[in-house]
Amino acid sequence: MIKAIVFDGQGTLFHSVPKTEMIQNVLIAQGQERKLEEIEQAFLLSKKIAVKLHEKNIIQLNDEGYKIENEIRFMLLGFDEKESVRLAEIIGREWTNATSRTAYSETARVLEYLKNKGYKIGLLTAGVSSSYNITLKRLNLDPYFDLVVGEDTVNAPKPDPRAYAHTIEKLGCAPSEILFVGDHPINDYEGPRKSGMHSVLVDREGKHPKEMLKIKTLDALLEDSFFSCICR
Repeated sequence: MIKAIVFDGQGTLFHSVPKTEMIQNVLIAQGQERKLEEIEQAFLLSKKIAVKLHEKNIIQLNDEGYKIENEIRFMLLGFDEKESVRLAEIIGREWTNATSRTAYSETARVLEYLKNKGYKIGLLTAGVSSSYNITLKRLNLDPYFDLVVGEDTVNAPKPDPRAYAHTIEKLGCAPSEILFVGDHPINDYEGPRKSGMHSVLVDREGKHPKEMLKIKTLDALLEDSFFSCICR
């Protein structure tokens, strides 16, 4: 029997301008032109560098860690250290304020329905928890959530088993009593299953393998028959 439902954030409950486009928009506003391809390459490389720094316990997966990661991105794009710090602070404010993050049309009604049904509701995101707490409050969705977990909460990003274990522990349910709902086949589908949870993939564009248990939108969670199918 499912007692708790954990959602991913971006691509599941919310959509927003991609981070690389956000960086490009900030640079354009600052009078700096950079191709999106350049930004995407710097984004991927800076992520790899940040992961290595995290593995060596040099940085944490928190607001300060993301600030350093952003500084690395701008240095990779050819900015000097001083300018990289300034631009990283601008990007940090954009992400923390989360003003570009909006909910999908069905998000609020599905959360209200599930809460009224008595399910515990959690959020496990690949972002910083403070940013998503701001988003939930701004969109008046925070009353629905019993738990918000970010990379910074346990200093471990999905699909690290520690992220799922922390979420399971805080919800106070057995793994088999939790359904994970997300849009990433590794982080939100295979990872939760390896931790003992049920999972379903939100596949809005029909691009993932057929053998996965999939739904097109969150509206599928409004059907009681869906949960009967999950528990078979």
